[in-house]
Amino acid sequence: TRSQIQNNIVPALFDIVDTEDDSDIATGVMISLAKIGIRPEDARLVFEKNIKASVQEVSETAALSYGIMKDEGAIPNLMDMLLDTKAGQALVGGSEVPLRNRTFSAYGLGLIGQASSSDDIKNSIANVLFELLISDKSSVKDIRVACVISLGILELSEPTELVSKLSDFLNDDT
Repeated sequence: TRSQIQNNIVPALFDIVDTEDDSDIATGVMISLAKIGIRPEDARLVFEKNIKASVQEVSETAALSYGIMKDEGAIPNLMDMLLDTKAGQALVGGSEVPLRNRTFSAYGLGLIGQASSSDDIKNSIANVLFELLISDKSSVKDIRVACVISLGILELSEPTELVSKLSDFLNDDT
């Protein structure tokens, strides 16, 4: 029941994540908390703590969990991580945001945008994803693939301009 989830399961998940060092448990708990969506402020604290984890899987799952929770308040942090800004680097506790964190930030943004009812939020996310898609020069295609997938799930109310820009980009021989 909703009462059992709120009063028994969610508190147990918070207890586990605070006391357990197993990365599989940490990732499972974060995804569970994100999907349940109860106590989002507390869940955000868990994600923020784990975004700095030394285990890459835990760190990238924290970034994705914001998207699963559909947390519009996380958009600035996800954009900072995606774009590898100083603020994004501070979030992950490093001199650069790891490529996989950036990739999972793109997926998180796509999930948040898909769930949003705001055209402004959807368009803002779409613009950032498209600009990164056309400017990313990393040898690994992960970020570009994440940008395209995330653009595809945004469900823009007026996708014509984006489709045109994507078409031009794909037709560019360079």
